Amino acid sequence: MQLFFGSIKYLLTVDCSKRLINCGTRARRLELIQKLVDEKRIILNPSYTRINTVLKNRIIDLYGKFCDVLIHVKRHDLLLRVTAAGTVIPFLYARIDWLILTEFLLFISLMLQQNGDLAFQTCREIFRCYSKSSVIQNLFALTATITPSVRLQKFCVRSLQKRPNSPILHHMVGNFALIGGTYRLAIIHYMKLFRLTPNEPLVSLLLAISFVHVACQKYAYSRHQRVLHALAFLKHYRNLRGECTETYYNIGRLMHFLSLHYAAAYFYHKCLETESPIVDTDDIYGLKYQAAYNLALIYKASKNEKFARHIIRTYMTL
Repeated sequence: MQLFFGSIKYLLTVDCSKRLINCGTRARRLELIQKLVDEKRIILNPSYTRINTVLKNRIIDLYGKFCDVLIHVKRHDLLLRVTAAGTVIPFLYARIDWLILTEFLLFISLMLQQNGDLAFQTCREIFRCYSKSSVIQNLFALTATITPSVRLQKFCVRSLQKRPNSPILHHMVGNFALIGGTYRLAIIHYMKLFRLTPNEPLVSLLLAISFVHVACQKYAYSRHQRVLHALAFLKHYRNLRGECTETYYNIGRLMHFLSLHYAAAYFYHKCLETESPIVDTDDIYGLKYQAAYNLALIYKASKNEKFARHIIRTYMTL
C-alpha cells in the first residue's frame, strides 16, 4: 500500500474510503483528500516526482494486476476502496492515459457493487474523453441498465447537442423515448441513427416497434400507413438479420401485437422449425419456449385447445 499511495495510505480507513467513494467525481475526491490532509496534518511524500518513467510504468502495471487479483478472489469491497484511492495518486497526473485507467478500474468496481449512480458519474468522465471508442460506448450503455436516475437521460440529451452524429447517443435517447412512451420522438432519433448506420438490423427492428406503437395509439392518424412503415422496416430487418429463430420470433411477436394471429402463427411455427444458431445444452439463448407459449395462446383463443396442448407437450415439457 505504501508503494501505491505513499503518505495518503493513512487516510484510507473505512470511514474515509466511504467518503471518498461517495464524492462521485475526481475533483471532489481531490478536495476531500486535501481537506483530510490539512486536518490530519500529514506531509505528503514528494518522492514520486523523482521516480523515472520506467518505474512509474511498472508501478501502474503492478497496480492493475493487484486490482485483477482482487476481482479474481471477489474482494469487491477492498477493490472499491483501492480503486477510489487510486484516482488521487499524485504521480498519475503526468499522463492522461493513467488517469483514465484508474477511472476505468473504479468504474469496474462500482459496476461489481451494483452502484449505478456513482458508476454513471465515473463513466461520464471517461465518455467525455473517449466518446468514439466502441468499448466505452458499450460500457456507457451498460451503465443505463443499473442507473435509475434521470440524470443519465439528461446527460445524453446534452451530449447529443455537442455530438449530433454520435450513434450511441441517438440510440440511448431513442430508447429512453421508447420506454417513456413518446414514440414519435423515438422515431426521430431512430431515423437519424438509421441514416448513420443503415446496415444495423437492431435499428430497423426498433423503428418497426416504434411505428407499431404509434399505430396502436388511441388518437393516431394514418394508422394503416404507420403499419405499412413498420412492415417495411421489418422486411429490412429480416434481410439484414437473416433467417433465424430470432428473426421469426420478433416478426411473429409484432404480428401477435397487431392481432394478426394467422401471420403470427406462421412465424411462430417457422421459429419452432428453425434450429438455433447457438448450440447450447441448457437452451438459455433459444426462443422456442416463448414461441411455443405464444402459439399455444393463439390456438387457445381460437378454441383449438387440443392443438394448444399438443404444442405445450411437444415444446414445453421437460
